[in-house]
Amino acid sequence: TAVKAMQEIGVKKTTFYKLVREYEESL
Repeated sequence: TAVKAMQEIGVKKTTFYKLVREYEESL
């Protein structure tokens, strides 16, 4: 469903931003 797809995109975005934040903090 469209809702499920949006949820998956949201999870991927959240995970991506977490990785970016951790990367920036480690610099």
